[in-house]
Amino acid sequence: MIDFKQNDGRWFYFGDNEDLGGLRVRVLDTKEIRAIETTTNNVKYKFNKRTGVREKIETRDEDTYDWMVTKKSIVDWKGISLDGIPLDFNDTNLKKMIKIPDFLSFYSDCLNVITTENATIEEAEQKAKEARVKNLKKPSDGKS
Repeated sequence: MIDFKQNDGRWFYFGDNEDLGGLRVRVLDTKEIRAIETTTNNVKYKFNKRTGVREKIETRDEDTYDWMVTKKSIVDWKGISLDGIPLDFNDTNLKKMIKIPDFLSFYSDCLNVITTENATIEEAEQKAKEARVKNLKKPSDGKS
């Protein structure tokens, strides 16, 4: 049996020490990413006089996109302080922290670990699926 769990994030601790604090980070699913893209993408149409064709021009508010992805993927934190002042986890403090290069680097490392693990899981699932299909194609008398 496969046990699926809610995507509520995974804790990553600074220096692998829970006492130092850390971040709980998750990867967004496709539905969440599409919703963010829909919110941040802007589509305009412009008539090209030279070609006589109406052209689609798409732009994205990158700052809003990045903020929305970060806000949804950092689920919680503990032990975070700025200039010696402990910070509660909220949007205001998150906006402060994402301006700190070391914080962003740690967050990026956390995402890389999760996405690498997910890719490894997906590769394993694909290989298992291919093996099942291969086994199904073998003749039932055991001859190849």
